[in-house]
Amino acid sequence: MKKLLSSALAIVMALSASAYDFMVDGLYYNYNNDGTTVTVTYQHLSAPNYFSLSGAITIPTTVTYNDITYSVTSIGYAAFWYCYGLTSVTIPNSVTHIDEWAFRDCTGLTSVTIPNSVTTIGEAAFYNCSGLTSVTIPNSVTSIGEGAFGDCISLTSITIPNSVTLIGDCAFAGCSGLESIVVEVGNTVYDSHNNCNAIIETSTNTIIVGCKNTIIPSSVTSIGEWAFSHCYGLASVTIPNSVTYIGDGAFHYCYGLISVTIPNSVTSIGYAAFSGCNGLKDIYCKIKDPSKVSLGIYTFYEVPKQACRLHAIRGTKELFQNAEQWRDFLNIVDDLEEPGDVNGDGKVNVSDVTALINMILGITPIDQTRADVNGDTKVNVSDVTALINIILGIH
Repeated sequence: MKKLLSSALAIVMALSASAYDFMVDGLYYNYNNDGTTVTVTYQHLSAPNYFSLSGAITIPTTVTYNDITYSVTSIGYAAFWYCYGLTSVTIPNSVTHIDEWAFRDCTGLTSVTIPNSVTTIGEAAFYNCSGLTSVTIPNSVTSIGEGAFGDCISLTSITIPNSVTLIGDCAFAGCSGLESIVVEVGNTVYDSHNNCNAIIETSTNTIIVGCKNTIIPSSVTSIGEWAFSHCYGLASVTIPNSVTYIGDGAFHYCYGLISVTIPNSVTSIGYAAFSGCNGLKDIYCKIKDPSKVSLGIYTFYEVPKQACRLHAIRGTKELFQNAEQWRDFLNIVDDLEEPGDVNGDGKVNVSDVTALINMILGITPIDQTRADVNGDTKVNVSDVTALINIILGIH
């Protein structure tokens, strides 16, 4: 986020000092170094730029100036910034780059056609295009910049093609309307396995983008920074027992979040991870010793600590009452069973493994609360693995 702000300042300074090379049919252009191609640009920061443009526009494949024809290959820095009357843009298949801030704050933009020639979508290229309801990212794109589609609140679905190898921080942060997220099969860097409705960085098992319908798989080990930020429709989240790290701002300003389950596997919760979650009513915290968990500042800022119930494992209430930030909660109740106590005898040992296997095989009825050891809302062999890890002290 700091990088995005510093880039913003740099671009504003550049805009104030730059001008276009020529204008044709109401669009401004700069010559590229090769002498045969041009980039769509702005008029000047202090001039009207494209503020008067409205409706749909089609950027041409070529443009002729002084009897010389040039190919249009880029949409330049802040070219259409604040062009709020723009509703639709068709980009030609001669364009390979959509640069930083290209369509930032085009709040009236509802649709954009990105051709199969584009390889790079720059930082904040469509940031705060609040009217954008859909976008198709073609299979030619390899890089999506930091904050590229940030705060596109009307965007309901995204599909990441298998060509994409780099997604910048906060690329889809603040897209509060997202309902569906798919990464195409064959992508070597990212995935959305188990139909989880999220973007997972495969090599690190980190969720980097989530939405209100995300179900976190039990293979995930980290919730990335700002992954669910401003996801207003997210009502409940169960973090599985595989997760050890919840990143900075992971659930920042998820106003609609009512309940969250935090497993004992978590060892670190970042800065402002749950800040602004003012609708939280219940936190089910299965951490056995909160003093051993690293907390960033403002972890629970604006969470209603008088009303929100912090549920803890039986016998650990005093530990939470004495732990930094956790003790700010005034309604701490130790009413949770210890994770792994499948048979309910107050202990976690090999007899619980037997009980769990019997439930899976249908020999005894499934107790969902006790049997879902890894917290993925399913009861299967992965819970047996999670239970054995608990017994061995791995989690």
